Amino acid sequence: MRLLLAAALSAIWIACSAEAPRIALNRTAGTIEVSGLSSRKLERLRQTPMSQKEWVALLAIHSAPDAPAMLGSYEVTPETVVFRPRFPLVPGLPYTVRFDDGGTSIETIVTLPKAPAAATTVVAHVYPSAEDLPENQLKFYLDFSAPMSTGDAYKHIRLLDDSGREVQRAFLVTAHELWDARRQRFTLILDPGRIKRGLRANVESGAPLRAGRSYRLTIDRDWRDGDGNPLREPFEKPFRVTQADRTSPAPRTWRLTAPAAGTTEPLRIDLNEPLDRALLEDMLIVLHNRLDNRAEPVAGQVEIAAAETQWLYRPLRPWRSGHYAVHVNTKLEDRAGNNLRRLFDEDVSAGAAPATVASSIELPFETR
Repeated sequence: MRLLLAAALSAIWIACSAEAPRIALNRTAGTIEVSGLSSRKLERLRQTPMSQKEWVALLAIHSAPDAPAMLGSYEVTPETVVFRPRFPLVPGLPYTVRFDDGGTSIETIVTLPKAPAAATTVVAHVYPSAEDLPENQLKFYLDFSAPMSTGDAYKHIRLLDDSGREVQRAFLVTAHELWDARRQRFTLILDPGRIKRGLRANVESGAPLRAGRSYRLTIDRDWRDGDGNPLREPFEKPFRVTQADRTSPAPRTWRLTAPAAGTTEPLRIDLNEPLDRALLEDMLIVLHNRLDNRAEPVAGQVEIAAAETQWLYRPLRPWRSGHYAVHVNTKLEDRAGNNLRRLFDEDVSAGAAPATVASSIELPFETR
């Protein structure tokens, strides 16, 4: 009786101390392995010839719920059942693995981790590019070297004053982030309610920027690009603040330098002041005034230079001799949001009716 009791206790101890069956991914070999089976069970599997269908019934791997079981080879070692896929596992793709030998049934999901991608996306430019900005600066444009993720832009941007403190509620947080079609340019607007004089936010908190002080616009590297990778490095733009700009751009005072006919030299316009970078790319067009009094657009490329104070236009084909004109849309703005029709921060309490302004202003020039 004592021998039988000892044998039973020994069997219970062995059963309790045995490793429970489990499924694991061998990342180095790219195989899926079932361990923790008894040596008796492993031996029986080694000795039993099985068809592919029977192997799949024992150990099946699926890349999707409705996908067929993966093809591959099976091997029974002294310690594990090994599945070696015919084609390498796809990093990042979850695989459902089920083992069922009639007595033991376990199921799990395994995923081969993706190799960490090199962080390559950077903040390529921040506009305005000047180091001195007006107190009523309205917008910043953040240009990235690759498409970015969306949805949490504002948590990665901070405005710090010259004492290192964050300027609270500096930006207008919009429900839909202001991205261009490529998701490479983000438009960041300083709170207009704090910029416009007389509004409650302006009276209570003042403008986000104060003349005579210095600031830093910072972007942290945790902002993810379109592939989910962080930026390669953080970015900051330091700048000084000057007096507010409350005058409209004056195209009639711009200086045009006409190119020579028969060349592809650029038409150059010196603007007298920095203007809105994005609007400069779209709000000016060049037309050729033909002899039949019809005007046709001149195909070419825009270049913005000299801290947004210079506009250049290089034609795709050589200039022809004749008369041309640059048509400036009167919605063109300066850095403070003042356009050719009105001031952004005009005194609406004065009650004066706004002046009627044409949709565009024509600046003629001639090539010879």
